[in-house]
Amino acid sequence: MCRPALTRLLLFHLLLIKLYIAKGFAKECEDDQFQCRNERCIPSIWKCDEDDDCSDNSDEADCPKKTCAETDFTCNNGHCIPSRWKCDGEEECPDGSDESEATCTRQLCPAEKISCGDSSNKCIPSSWRCDGERDCENGSDEAGCTSVCSSSEFQCSNKTCIATIFVCDGDDDCGDGSDERKCSPLTCSPNEFQCNNSQCIPEAWVCDNQPDCEDHSDESMEKCGYKIKPQLLSTCAAHEFRCGNGECIHLNWKCDGDEDCKDKSDEQDCPLVTCSPDEFQCGDGTCIHGAKQCNKVHDCPDNSDEAGCVNEATCKSSTKFQCKSGECIEEVKVCDSQRDCRDWSDEPLKAC
Repeated sequence: MCRPALTRLLLFHLLLIKLYIAKGFAKECEDDQFQCRNERCIPSIWKCDEDDDCSDNSDEADCPKKTCAETDFTCNNGHCIPSRWKCDGEEECPDGSDESEATCTRQLCPAEKISCGDSSNKCIPSSWRCDGERDCENGSDEAGCTSVCSSSEFQCSNKTCIATIFVCDGDDDCGDGSDERKCSPLTCSPNEFQCNNSQCIPEAWVCDNQPDCEDHSDESMEKCGYKIKPQLLSTCAAHEFRCGNGECIHLNWKCDGDEDCKDKSDEQDCPLVTCSPDEFQCGDGTCIHGAKQCNKVHDCPDNSDEAGCVNEATCKSSTKFQCKSGECIEEVKVCDSQRDCRDWSDEPLKAC
């Protein structure tokens, strides 16, 4: 008779021990923390911030309703986003409600936008129509587009526009080579020499010990009767800078803000311009007073203040243009996409 009573007493003690252990090991959060239903602790400031930080959404339960501005769209979870983001093909609401079928099915695009017309009824800026880029998933923004280039422009295969004077000039101006396809061989004028690659250069540049044709045919042994020395191809004078493509330019043209080398190497790895307007910046980045440039005294450590300062003769006619390298050419040849000056100064990239 004592055995059943003893068993019940033992079970009662075991229950008390279990409750004590459970209470002792229960997780408690700090004073500045919020305890989720799953007993996870998060910073109190994360409660009602429209993000499920607890992973069971208990930190977003029983939160006061947030009121969005008139210019905003209210997501289903109360989050606010700019109205222009609604139905733009990208989910900005955490719950994706800004791109849901219920939200976008009957959307009307504002006057400054066009509709892609697909099931999402995505709205895109009108300026994106026929811009050569597919912004609508169904490609409707680029469908039925005609040439958008002006009458004085050439439309490349990639739908970019370039000036017609750049077509068949030997340079890939389009970026896809379409402006240099189906080009007939260039015909040079009587006072010009035609290189083997059809490039035209002034007759006076032939056999002058400096290759001006890209294929060096103006200095070939067959043409000139001698073999050009290798060092002439790669060595520039002390007052000159050697471009990455082997071209030589005046030393003080390096890092002057203008791309004088055809490969733009004279404007690479340049120090930040810190000289004042009345100062001259040397090739190594140091500054000297502007009056000290071309005063026949080497003031720059690299002597760049005296580079290219030869007293070149001024062109006599007002219809002539003087190249930086000293030649005089007709003004009509400036910015005609042809190299008439040896140093390309008649074709400055920024001005032309």
